[in-house]
Amino acid sequence: MTLVRRTGLFMVSLDDDGSGTAPGATLLADGSGKSEKKERMVSLRHVEKKKQDRQKGGSPKANLQTWADAGVDLSRLSAEELAEKAQAPNHEDYKHEGETVNTEVRATKKDIQILDGETVVAKYDKGSGTWTFTSKNIMLTASDHLTLECTGGATDIKGKPINFNGGGPSTPPFTVPGEPWLVMSAICSSSTSPPMRSNSTGFCPTRT
Repeated sequence: MTLVRRTGLFMVSLDDDGSGTAPGATLLADGSGKSEKKERMVSLRHVEKKKQDRQKGGSPKANLQTWADAGVDLSRLSAEELAEKAQAPNHEDYKHEGETVNTEVRATKKDIQILDGETVVAKYDKGSGTWTFTSKNIMLTASDHLTLECTGGATDIKGKPINFNGGGPSTPPFTVPGEPWLVMSAICSSSTSPPMRSNSTGFCPTRT
């Protein structure tokens, strides 16, 4: 649902846990009062769809026909239900959610997804605390400073080749062909690099 408060606009959804108390729950036919368990999502999307036909229906008879065309058995409706449907045509068959999706951000209880059409290009898995990005190109651009830091383990850089363009005051631009482990070796062997102390990998012995 969409909720408007003074603090902001909220799009809210929750899963049906089967208790029969969730909004929009579909109760089971066994009379237990329980409902069908269902996972729901919140979706922010840009879509393609045709213009809604608001000329549909018109007279009470025409309005009822739109409900019949949608599969509603008019003979099983009460007099009150029949009168209600005769007042307005059925527009439930119109795909308000879009016939096709261009781009989308989707949130569920378990994850957040960013989609290009039907292709997931980014996903955050709540259970593992992991972001995964998959696309043709990924660019990170900072106007002042960019830090990549892993505080709990190794940092893996994979690519063939790995290019370091632009250099700096101590390291000129260079390219590392082949395997990723050659990155540190190439940095250590740079003739303009300052003295480096040995580390746990053994790639950079002390140099004076």
